[in-house]
Amino acid sequence: MMRKVYITIIMLAICACTYATNWFGVSPTVFTTLQLDDSPLTTPKLGAGGGLGINYLMQKQHLILQIGAEATYNHSRVSVEDSHLSYLMKYSEKWDSVVYSGLLDQRCDASYTMAIRIPVMLGAEYEYLYFLAGAKLHLNLRGKAHSSAFLTTKGEILHLIGIVENAPLLGFDERSINNTSNISYSIDLRPSIEVGAVLYNRQRDNKMHLGLFAEYGLLNSLPRERHAELLDVDMSQYMQLNMNHIYTTRLVSRLNQMTIGIRFTTYLEMREGRYCKCVY
Repeated sequence: MMRKVYITIIMLAICACTYATNWFGVSPTVFTTLQLDDSPLTTPKLGAGGGLGINYLMQKQHLILQIGAEATYNHSRVSVEDSHLSYLMKYSEKWDSVVYSGLLDQRCDASYTMAIRIPVMLGAEYEYLYFLAGAKLHLNLRGKAHSSAFLTTKGEILHLIGIVENAPLLGFDERSINNTSNISYSIDLRPSIEVGAVLYNRQRDNKMHLGLFAEYGLLNSLPRERHAELLDVDMSQYMQLNMNHIYTTRLVSRLNQMTIGIRFTTYLEMREGRYCKCVY
């Protein structure tokens, strides 16, 4: 029984392609990214990205179906709340132990990733307006994570009175910290909507779509491997820090991705046989 259903669906699809207008398109996109998680330690920040896709558009009167593939570059950012650090350290043989304090502020965790997306979109097109709705399978490839912050340190030498600060020779100063590591987000499924204008050339043998789109990831796209510590502290010589992207730690349990952007698609009609200039 199921075999007959599959054969019927395939035959209907072939008939639809036969009696529909078929278009081939190329789509450059630009967009903003936003990462939404469940951690009280983070605040979302706008990122940016771009991509290029190829599309097949089937049109039957006003009904349109679009499938294709896209390659995108995604730069995402999230700020992390300040960290107050305090360690007891043996500074030298002449002095007693030192209370070594640090403030890590203005921290931003960013990621730079490539992704392959497979969209399946259904909608309608009228003379100068189109609408698409559907979903995109988002396959994240391995990328790079970059964490940046400012570290201000000061110390209290226990046999002295007062706080020692602004003393670079003793390791008490203010400096920027930058760390880089690998990151790989999990697969995502993103419902998407797109609405925009339809443009034509003079002969109307090709057309263009210029639209605004929005996507929201339904799946938890956190990396599967999340065993890192938020901070690796080394007190063997002053205070040395190594920051790991917060999404590679266990401090976050859910992450959803959001994208809003602009897509421009130029279509060429796929025709067989001799070229004929027909009235649209």
